[in-house]
Formats: sequence, C-alpha cells, structure tokens
Amino acid sequence: MEATKPTRYTVQDQNDIADEFLNWYVSSNQNLFFKIFFAQKLISFSNIHDWKKSNPYFNYCYELAKMIQEERLQERLLTTTSPTGIIFLLKNLHGYRNEPKDENPTAFEVIGFEFTKYSDED
Repeated sequence: MEATKPTRYTVQDQNDIADEFLNWYVSSNQNLFFKIFFAQKLISFSNIHDWKKSNPYFNYCYELAKMIQEERLQERLLTTTSPTGIIFLLKNLHGYRNEPKDENPTAFEVIGFEFTKYSDED
C-alpha cells in the first residue's frame, strides 16, 4: 500500500469543514462524539488542534459543538440509571471534578453527586 501525502487545507477549506461539522453535530442527538466525523474525512486531531489555534471561525464552531456536547451529556446523566460513564465523560471532556480546586467554585448537585465546573483554561 502506497503512503499518501497529507492534504493541505486552505482557510476556506477549514471554514467549510467547520460548517459541515457543526451542521452534522446538531443534526442528531445521536452524534455525541467528534472523532467519528473527522475520522470519516481522514482529518487528524493534530490538524484540528492546529486549526483551533490558527482559525477563529473553526475554533468558534468547535467550541459551540463542545457546549452542545456538554448539554447532551448532562441530559443523559439525568435520564440514565447508571451515571458512571457519563460522569467519566463530563470529567474528562469538560473539566468537571468531585472536589473543588479553589475557594469559590461553581458547584451543582445532580442525582446525589456534586460536580464542580472549572473553566477550560484550568
């Protein structure tokens, strides 16, 4: 099998992919994770990371999808009988913690569990 050169994406290509990604993500509550979209397009997460840093529009779409993802995970947490997997995802994808790191955390209680949301910069 012959190796192929990585595709170079213009800013317009990145913006088009950002639009397509966000439209795909909001089109169905079943679209919970981002990897499947980008894997189907053979776009690596190193590309995504670079685009988020260098392309404000791509970053905006990606962050908007993360906000929707967080809400979807929280909704599933409220409707599931076993919240362990959703708790794991909220902690690992969105920075939730069981114990506060600082003096003034923003805490909320869900089904007997207390979580603290920290900013993405932590």
